[in-house]
Amino acid sequence: MSLMNVADWAPGQSMPSRFDFAAQEQGQYDIEFAPAGGASPIQTTMDFVEFGRPWIDLASGGSATWTKGVNFARLLYTSSYAPEIISLYHRAGLNLNRDLDQLTRNANITADPAAVRSLEQTSVPTGRLQVPELDMHTISDQLVPVQQENYYRNTVAFAGRSQLLRQAFVQRQLHCNFEPSELVAGVLAVQHRVDTGQWDRSPRRRRSRRAPPVSPPPIQAWAPQRSSLTNPYLCPETTGRSTRSPAARSLSRRTAGRSPDLNRRLPGHNTRDAADFHPG
Repeated sequence: MSLMNVADWAPGQSMPSRFDFAAQEQGQYDIEFAPAGGASPIQTTMDFVEFGRPWIDLASGGSATWTKGVNFARLLYTSSYAPEIISLYHRAGLNLNRDLDQLTRNANITADPAAVRSLEQTSVPTGRLQVPELDMHTISDQLVPVQQENYYRNTVAFAGRSQLLRQAFVQRQLHCNFEPSELVAGVLAVQHRVDTGQWDRSPRRRRSRRAPPVSPPPIQAWAPQRSSLTNPYLCPETTGRSTRSPAARSLSRRTAGRSPDLNRRLPGHNTRDAADFHPG
């Protein structure tokens, strides 16, 4: 769940409290595996993911994903989900280091280089924006994790185009679950940027003047956690590096090294209840 950046606020449920890791785990399970009902064969979010994967492989000419060379302990150590996982493992009396070590030692899936190149050329954002762009995202999106906005913002910054990008977050569940007034506010924000060359610094006042009122205001000042990527060392979010294929080919070499001990206390944090962490 953590490596997929699965949200923990499931539809029909209250938002889990900051340190209620059991409720967060249950919410993640419900988001991925709760059936939608009806006659569709696609019943769960995981069904959707698994159904779509073969079509991506078909379009790219092979599998563009890999596990070989990934250090899963380091990956989790830098993840915003680490507090939840460490706490749940601790309370269950399980050895997290041992499981992560087994994952790393037995990781043997390799990618088709041609498929990686195909997806990089057709489906990986470069960040080189040509026109103003406003991203709107619900904070509990079951299909496109909101953490990807963090990755994208840093990709745009790496390309030197930050002045063209703004991001807005709506405190709501489900993918693209926006009210009409929020969509109007987004259009007006982009229109203002096009007309004046500047982003409006007071979007809430603009919305209240020009769009139907919403109470409580759903568009929040909010920042997503860093994404749990399978390749954090080559991500502009963490290193400022490009994600293009020459760097991707060096993955196994760059991810080698000693793994952190996640059964021990993280620097400055309590692994019993991770009280100083805010999970993603």
